[in-house]
Amino acid sequence: MKYLVITLAILGFVATWADAEDVKKEISWNDLNGRVKVIGKLGCQLGNVVEIEGIIVAGSELKRKDLQSEYLIRVDKVDGKLLSSAPTMRFHVRSFHGVSLASDAFSLYKLKKGKKAGQLSDNDIRELEKGYVGKQVRLLVWEQGCFGGIPSNMPPGAIYWQDHGFSFQTQLLILKDLTQY
Repeated sequence: MKYLVITLAILGFVATWADAEDVKKEISWNDLNGRVKVIGKLGCQLGNVVEIEGIIVAGSELKRKDLQSEYLIRVDKVDGKLLSSAPTMRFHVRSFHGVSLASDAFSLYKLKKGKKAGQLSDNDIRELEKGYVGKQVRLLVWEQGCFGGIPSNMPPGAIYWQDHGFSFQTQLLILKDLTQY
């Protein structure tokens, strides 16, 4: 009986402590515009320009259906500092920055061949990826984020689509390729 009482007391304490950890702090959308610092996967505040080093990774290697046709960057260093946990991140390149990186197979085809592809077979993609996937890069980037996905409280009868649950995601915006410098 004594052990039962001690066990119940410990379980009550753990349950109370776990509930306290689950309390979510509410903030206004406007708090994200300067009152709150949002730290991204790189360990830096979102919107700050940093230099990264990493390698190009094929989404197909990550065994996640939503990344199958994408290329990502596994970031090993930020501003010269080695990361303890290397995040693998989506990225976007704006055409006017003149950076020769592709975030999907069709962009890679255009980058390598100079024209748009109508369709690409698995063999075409494997051939294109040679010399690209695994490529070491040094880039000037910033990390940005947004909320997206399917809400958990969709009404009955609503039409669903393939997506992830509603959550906050970040990606890298590539400003400059420093690899050759």
